[in-house]
Amino acid sequence: MMKNSRLQQLYFDGLETSIDIARCSFVHLTEALLEYSMKKTGKAAIAQEEKTHILLYAWTVVDSIHRFISLLAMTPGLKKSTAVDLILRQGDDISKLRNHIQHMNNAAAEIDVSGYPVWGYLSWLYATSEMYDAKEVHSLLFVPGRLSVSKGYRSINPAAGPFSIPIGRVTLSIEDTSVELSRVMERVSAFYPLLQSAISDAEKNDIIDTKGHFRLIIN
Repeated sequence: MMKNSRLQQLYFDGLETSIDIARCSFVHLTEALLEYSMKKTGKAAIAQEEKTHILLYAWTVVDSIHRFISLLAMTPGLKKSTAVDLILRQGDDISKLRNHIQHMNNAAAEIDVSGYPVWGYLSWLYATSEMYDAKEVHSLLFVPGRLSVSKGYRSINPAAGPFSIPIGRVTLSIEDTSVELSRVMERVSAFYPLLQSAISDAEKNDIIDTKGHFRLIIN
């Protein structure tokens, strides 16, 4: 049994499950985008259910990452450091997306004149290994809902930097905010083992403060 406070244990449970949900949802999102990309470039029909899955997974990633970062910011016993601050800074634009979808009634009124979709839109790069070798890369958009004249959608420039294949640089945008979910997931996934290691070290060395919390140090 863990020797730390029950409060801190609950935070650990919240962090672990939030990142697990985010990872699982992002995997499903990239799979759904791959299927969409193959059909889109092959001019095949795309069912509404497939489009719904894309939105479901994308917004679940946003919600789970928002929850992870919010919990991390308040985790008892966690010492602030450069590594922690870097992850917390990911939360600024994630929060904008999350607040947009949580208050959709207000969002709809605000973007009425802009022409942007209320559920936002996704942009990404698509290339199989064979396509990439042949320098054939598709920059794709998924704009859900009823289309309207807008100020324009932000697509991904393949020349702007490296990306994963077959699906890379997955980005979710609302009217004035774009978040590259691929990059956020990379950073959070790289940070999480550091957090787990800090918890393990605290357990092993029995480092507990006066409030009964493990003292967690992440460099």
